[in-house]
Amino acid sequence: MMKLAQTSGSPWRRSFAGTWLAIGTLFGAASQPVRAGQICDAPYLHDGGRIRFEADGLTPMTTLAFFRNVNDLERDVCSLDLDIYSKSALRRLMGPPVETVQRHRLVIDERSGQPVVSSLNARVHAYGRYTELIGEMSTNSNGLLLYPPALVEGQVLPAETFSSRYTFRIVDRRTGTKVSDFVGSNVRLTLSERVVGPRQRLQLASGTLLCWPIRYTKFVDPGSFRLIDTDIELEPTVLDMTDWYCPARRFVMRQEVRYKNQQQVVDVVEIE
Repeated sequence: MMKLAQTSGSPWRRSFAGTWLAIGTLFGAASQPVRAGQICDAPYLHDGGRIRFEADGLTPMTTLAFFRNVNDLERDVCSLDLDIYSKSALRRLMGPPVETVQRHRLVIDERSGQPVVSSLNARVHAYGRYTELIGEMSTNSNGLLLYPPALVEGQVLPAETFSSRYTFRIVDRRTGTKVSDFVGSNVRLTLSERVVGPRQRLQLASGTLLCWPIRYTKFVDPGSFRLIDTDIELEPTVLDMTDWYCPARRFVMRQEVRYKNQQQVVDVVEIE
């Protein structure tokens, strides 16, 4: 098996980073028993609901999340369509952005008090200057779309892991022919224990909000993937994270991400 470091210059790695950023922000908040129905009843989960993220740093990124076909299947179980559009670019390459479109059908089960979010066979289409990446991914998470309502300074929230798998084909945009297959069977995202800091006022695009800083480490382990007939193992990425959870919006409105000596800030600039 070939083993590769994850170099920052890979546009497809950055495209996957955008995918994980959007999914991690929406799915990857704290694991803690909450009131049943709290996610399905969140104010932004409705037909026409919309969230827009803006990220700065080495990889500027805009991500739009749209909610459609929101249905209550039974008590404390709901389903919805989630469409995610991301556009990112490496500043130093000065080239066209990598764009990614994801279409998920989510089922959220809150009956146990520990919500489970499932997305099966989501369609993903990413395209850069010369190639396109087309296929499916599935995610199963015990993560939440929000933190528990009763946070206190110094509180420690438990660690959590969720996984994903994907099957893609890489297509030459000029000829429309398949270049290779790109398959990953066990991508794992692990969040360490999280510590709640003192509540602070945060100046955001939508105004000033009182928010909790929640600090932790995120481990992204891409595992191995198959490219053509070769098994390739990517090295894990370790990120130092701060989520700013704002109870008035019931959402993480800012996320600070540090990777080695680089920092990126992701702000929610629209939520409705």
